Amino acid sequence: MELENDIADSAIGVLTLAELKDYLATNPLKDSTGKHWHLAISQEAEIMPPAGEDDYAALKENIEKHGQHEPILVVNSTESPDGTFTGVLLDGINRLKCCVELGLPPKIKTEQIEGDLFATVLDLNLARRHLTTSQKATVAAQVIAAGLRNSVGKIYTVELAQKEFKVGREVIQHARRLQKV
Repeated sequence: MELENDIADSAIGVLTLAELKDYLATNPLKDSTGKHWHLAISQEAEIMPPAGEDDYAALKENIEKHGQHEPILVVNSTESPDGTFTGVLLDGINRLKCCVELGLPPKIKTEQIEGDLFATVLDLNLARRHLTTSQKATVAAQVIAAGLRNSVGKIYTVELAQKEFKVGREVIQHARRLQKV
């Protein structure tokens, strides 16, 4: 897989989310099994904060040395008559960015998920990622503002977010005020 010059020559060698989305919109992505994909990134996946600079560098180095262990999760996948696949990335933006930057075909896992996609994103990310208190509060503020529901159907309130994200009320309130600015 060849990167277009404007992406390969980015100033710091790391794709922004916007650059990744542009790349995916104009290039089919060949996965580790040889399938060609047209991927979009779900809004639910975009709510999660990107990996910090050091964590991202460590992830990229690990993928370069040892390969990608955890597959990227794609939902709503379909096969087109021409043999290409389309789908929506629900989990794995950082892993996909690393693979694209390294020129490696990513491992992709497809699932048909019934119900709330955001609950799946939260389940996958809160347990696996080392989010800071500030990052958790920012996500909590976003889910409250969006009127999203948790995995059992309750609309997120400050109290519910406080419990599920394990952050204090004041930190969530501060994040909510910052989002309004």
